[in-house]
Amino acid sequence: MKLNRSRRSSLAGAALMAATSTAVAAGCGQQPPTGPVLVNASPPAAPRPEPPTPAAPLAPEEIAVPRPQSPTYNGGGLEEVAYIEGRVQDLEGSKDPVFRATARRVNGHLVKLAVQKVATDPCVQVPLYTVKKLKADGSVDEETDFCERESYPATPREACDSDPVLTGKAIAVPGYWDRLAGTYQQECSSTGQCRFTLSCITGSVAKCVHWGYVPGRTHGTTQLLPYFKACVHASRAHYLDDGKSFTCNDTPVDMYDKLGIQRPRPQQGMTIESLWGEDRLHCPARTRYAHCNDELAGGPKPDPSKCLDLSGLPPELWPKDALVGIYSRLHEVADCPMNPDHCPR
Repeated sequence: MKLNRSRRSSLAGAALMAATSTAVAAGCGQQPPTGPVLVNASPPAAPRPEPPTPAAPLAPEEIAVPRPQSPTYNGGGLEEVAYIEGRVQDLEGSKDPVFRATARRVNGHLVKLAVQKVATDPCVQVPLYTVKKLKADGSVDEETDFCERESYPATPREACDSDPVLTGKAIAVPGYWDRLAGTYQQECSSTGQCRFTLSCITGSVAKCVHWGYVPGRTHGTTQLLPYFKACVHASRAHYLDDGKSFTCNDTPVDMYDKLGIQRPRPQQGMTIESLWGEDRLHCPARTRYAHCNDELAGGPKPDPSKCLDLSGLPPELWPKDALVGIYSRLHEVADCPMNPDHCPR
């Protein structure tokens, strides 16, 4: 199945970029579109009179069945997220149906956001939001829906039917991703306000939640936060510790994990590419795109004899720090039209 994701998702992602440092692009070293970014949105009201608390995870809940996964999905970008100063419980507990936040552009101008719960992800039962601008008079600008054109790729109907309800929505996740290193962070101020992430469904952060790796939940007795982190690294091909992405939008891959939440269904021609741990690459059998090896100088050397396919093996036979695996085809530079300089010879 070929994804029908168009360039519009990259443009919408640029509108939702929120970074405290240089943003990491979805492609292999590709820089994101230039323009305004959103940073440090503030909560809708004065902090509640309560002691500081850590970032609240989504409500614990065991995942009883494997979640649907498209046979092909792409790396998705960290540029499709907005970092908000507040807490997920503030967002969920607001009596006003529209959660208001103030974001700052890189030019110093402020933009007010309206975040509203409009649906629930039927696969993992997490809230889905729209993210729009607020006008000067406090009303919602219906013409500025940041995720409106973010279309989730069609999936086989397995555990649930979710595609239409996901399209154009964002998911809220406790914590945020450092854009320079591509690592997950949790940060709270002395007032108890903790950053959280709003990610359009086309971004890796939201997709990894939808695929079943919900931070704060468990699968049996296993915490899913490490799997969520590994999923984001794997989907974006973070081969190096600097968080640089070595993939391109609309690159078909197939993911599986140690717990069996996602199970392998590789398409013809796909072979094992890599295994991933919570914070970094466990081992590469090869790179996702040809000619990327030169860019991995000083990093892990692809070796198919040492990076084995673990699909179908029980968890106890997996290496301790390997959590998810990736199947893919070997792609050429021409397969990445958004970045023709992708891993040049």
